[in-house]
Amino acid sequence: MTHVIMYLVLRRCLTGGPNFSYVFYQTTSSIVQAIFGGVGVVLFQSVLSKQKFQYIFWVGAATACCCLLL
Repeated sequence: MTHVIMYLVLRRCLTGGPNFSYVFYQTTSSIVQAIFGGVGVVLFQSVLSKQKFQYIFWVGAATACCCLLL
């Protein structure tokens, strides 16, 4: 959450910061989310759709745990 505040903070509060507007930040985030969501669907269909449910579950759980560490 702190990185979001840094991007949106006013110029007088953080000199030299990005100072993005809220609309720009939300629009850019939504576009990136849509692109990577599509990539995720394509990867799932090509790689995991033929696997057993247990394997898919463990891959998903491991991915979620790794993403929490970032």
